[in-house]
Amino acid sequence: MTIIKGFGSGEFESFVENGRLTHICEGKITYDLDIPPFFLKLRKKELLHDTEANHSLDKMKIFDEDQRLIQFMKCRYGGYDDTPDTIQYKNSTPDYWDCGLRGTCAEEFCLCAPIKTKNGELTKTEINIIKLIAQDLADKEIADKLGSSEFTIHSHRYNITKKIGCSSKNGIVAFAYEKGILNNK
Repeated sequence: MTIIKGFGSGEFESFVENGRLTHICEGKITYDLDIPPFFLKLRKKELLHDTEANHSLDKMKIFDEDQRLIQFMKCRYGGYDDTPDTIQYKNSTPDYWDCGLRGTCAEEFCLCAPIKTKNGELTKTEINIIKLIAQDLADKEIADKLGSSEFTIHSHRYNITKKIGCSSKNGIVAFAYEKGILNNK
């Protein structure tokens, strides 16, 4: 095992690297379900109580218990960041990360986690608009790209700012980087 600095006792981070579920726990890197029993029990309990995730795994035809848990953890916690997924043995906010299927996966926001904000959750459309705002596109350009009206885009942008608690496009872009909407792939 490789020793990694930055994650101490009671801190646990899972992520996908080269398609494989990888973990950092107490400074050690492990793979798949090779994690301390407490964390394994925590993730199993989380999956057991998530009806929507189980339904998604059934639709994906993943029936083996270990493979279900691995896929659940990949989708829910697959993005690497410097904030542990579990802190002091409590779940924290799941990751938003672009696994390459965002926008096309039939189980998006069912198996993976939606982005929670101060004032609600972002929709798929709002996330797509955030990505286009980050490209410095005007509302008219975003509307043209999405086949929508400029008024609709303006309404979405207004809702985004209210949900995340900012007042400008710069605030939206900063939020997007903080949550990994723009810098994960």
